[in-house]
Amino acid sequence: MRRAGGAFLIFVLVSLSTWPVALADFSRESKFSAKQHDDWEPHIAADDSGHVYWAVTRYGGRKACKSCPDPAVLYRVSSDNGATWSKPQFICACPGVSGQHDPVLATDDQGRVFFTWMNDFEVNFARSDDFGLTWTRHGSLDGVRQYSDKPWIGVSADGEDVYITFNADGKNPGAPYTVYSHNAGQTWSPPILGQENRLYWFAGGLTVTPDGTVFSSQDAYPQNYEGQIALYVLRSSDGGRSWETIGIDRSREQRQCPDFAGCPKAFLGPQIAIASDDDGRVYVLWNASERPGRRTRLYFRWSDDNGETWSLPRNVAPRRRVDQEFPMIAATGNGDVRIGWMDDRTGRWNTFYRRSVDGGQTWSKTQRLSNAAGGAPYKSSRGFRFPYGDYGGLAVDGDGNTQATWGESRSYIGPGGSWYARGL
Repeated sequence: MRRAGGAFLIFVLVSLSTWPVALADFSRESKFSAKQHDDWEPHIAADDSGHVYWAVTRYGGRKACKSCPDPAVLYRVSSDNGATWSKPQFICACPGVSGQHDPVLATDDQGRVFFTWMNDFEVNFARSDDFGLTWTRHGSLDGVRQYSDKPWIGVSADGEDVYITFNADGKNPGAPYTVYSHNAGQTWSPPILGQENRLYWFAGGLTVTPDGTVFSSQDAYPQNYEGQIALYVLRSSDGGRSWETIGIDRSREQRQCPDFAGCPKAFLGPQIAIASDDDGRVYVLWNASERPGRRTRLYFRWSDDNGETWSLPRNVAPRRRVDQEFPMIAATGNGDVRIGWMDDRTGRWNTFYRRSVDGGQTWSKTQRLSNAAGGAPYKSSRGFRFPYGDYGGLAVDGDGNTQATWGESRSYIGPGGSWYARGL
């Protein structure tokens, strides 16, 4: 399920030199399922001991039981940093639920994995302490609300502080709320309103810095999806009890969906992703347009003082007449940041990747991750027909590899598949 002040920033296009160390090629991309299952909107997480977790929303196919949900959230586990994978498993049977959506994963330094998703329109949570074999469960986290959407999860390094942000129909439809746990997900706060205005908010990421400050990246659309879109970061310095809003950028109205694709108004619109490294530097990556209805470009900023000040924006994928969408970001160590996105430079869509080892000052050459010429009816040597799902994911494993996943299809309504690659 999907997303969809002040003046525009003056974009400073910095000359970005190439990262001096050659990157290893990524693996040939592979699908979540070898069969032609209809898998949408994947996400991924990795721990330091070789475990990688990969989740999708599946439409159709075998159900967990006769009264179990369709679509359903499934996951796979690798214990060797993505070389081999378990069979797909349901996160829960959940009989009586009509459909599941929006899986997002996170891990902590102890190797625990944290999982959020939607059961119908309710935000759910589970935690596994045995690498995905079994799960502790907690019921709905969003309180008595008519509609919730687009949850995102962030976890502190020790796993004790867990945050889930989502939008919900409260006083204003689509307002951003957060719930928090300070005992690794055993008990939860009531939903905390992060911002009250008449925009419709969508979470694009959530990160917890080493000192416990929490940041949630949010794109905020007009209720009718017509007009300027605001790119924000919400910040909490008191464990999620209160939130303040930091403006990152504004974008003009999104471009229209192509006739063949069948997607809603906000699908090809601005999004913002966020990550932080082990030293507490916070990074944001987003796409935005300077003119209404035009293609968006990809921009990057960072903060070294917990969001008090930010670098000037940098265009980190400088190509003209290309639509750059669906930003993804991960960070680790001291200034090691990896970014991914989709664009249509070949006349089809592809997923691309860059890496910086100096906090975003310089970047590697662009690598194409969607590197298989076939394997599905929507693929060719130039790429895939259309993005499938509102987000993908990047994670860094214990060996320093990037774990990447994204969705490909012939149109917004599919059928399509969730794909994966790993590399440096």
